[in-house]
Amino acid sequence: MSNKKKWMLLFLLIVVTASLFMAAFSENHEEDEALFSDVSESDWFYMDVAFVKNEGLMQGTGDRIFSPQENMTRAMLVTILWRMEGEPMAEHADFSDVPKEAYYRDAVAWGYAQNIVSGYSASVFAPNDLITREQMATIFYRYAAYKQQVTEEDSTALTYEDAEQISPYAVQAIAWAVKHEILTGVSPKKIAPQDYAKRCEAAAIFTRFCKYQENFALEAEKDVIHEPAKDSTGGNKGHKKEESESLDVSPILMVDSVKGRPGDTVQVAVRVKNNPGILGMVLTAHFDEEICVLKSVQNGDAVKDVLDLTTSRQLTSGTRFVWDGLEILPDNIQDGTILMMDFIISETAKPGEYPISLTYTAGDVVDNALQSIALQIESGRITIEE
Repeated sequence: MSNKKKWMLLFLLIVVTASLFMAAFSENHEEDEALFSDVSESDWFYMDVAFVKNEGLMQGTGDRIFSPQENMTRAMLVTILWRMEGEPMAEHADFSDVPKEAYYRDAVAWGYAQNIVSGYSASVFAPNDLITREQMATIFYRYAAYKQQVTEEDSTALTYEDAEQISPYAVQAIAWAVKHEILTGVSPKKIAPQDYAKRCEAAAIFTRFCKYQENFALEAEKDVIHEPAKDSTGGNKGHKKEESESLDVSPILMVDSVKGRPGDTVQVAVRVKNNPGILGMVLTAHFDEEICVLKSVQNGDAVKDVLDLTTSRQLTSGTRFVWDGLEILPDNIQDGTILMMDFIISETAKPGEYPISLTYTAGDVVDNALQSIALQIESGRITIEE
């Protein structure tokens, strides 16, 4: 073989070797770039994080950082659902704590318009508040109902040891999520409803929820294929398939968040949204008595003409509010303010945020038929400024 041919073969060999090396490097580099530095293949949530990243649902919190153990916020969750829905536009809600430049502004507007999420009050959304596991399940449940992907049979018995810790408003949502394996326990015996939801848990739940949607769509296609043919009059031949009714959004009580300074008197409103026709209700108020004093209360405009309000004699933390009436007519059912509380902020109160919350037990809220109503209650707060 001539030297010229030898050099040509050597040159081709170098070119092929270099090409193979560059291809391997490019493939490995792309694979490496697809991963987060704080998520490894040994993590139980590895495939879930990869899925939500590839689907464009969740992004990192920094340069190749996912922060799997970081807690989820209300803004994060509604933004991911908004992306899943295709980033639809909606009229912006008048929340004072949702800036125009916020990445989640359009998402909050859409979620609020569809009753998937709600504000703490008419002007406060609290986008950076952490979200609990039961709240996350409830929001997914509302989203599925909005998509008409929930039926009345979507429930299962909850046998977790801590099931009693689930707030009444969230029981149905968690039962739905557990039945479809969207939400699982933190252990075989505990569901941990009051724990804050982590980003890795959210990634897993979004992955499972997408699978749930796929299965729902497949079942719907089967129903269409096997639906009886219509006769010439437009009716179905044989048995007529009943259409599933879309579920109503759960009723919500929202406690206002307000601001004030030491010595100020501030008014905190409690509002009802999606009122199903409340005939009787018992609520207990909780607040820091060293920070504020509950001076007086008034019945709200939404119920004062149909329900009487009785309160404990001592307006201390733990005071009870009782509403009762004889009958609720359709014209009487409305959303709006149900309670006004006037607080005096202590002169010695230090700057900070202090929660104002309301609680109730099962059976404390009933309708005309004296059937129990499950309410979601969103706490408010008094922010004391310097």
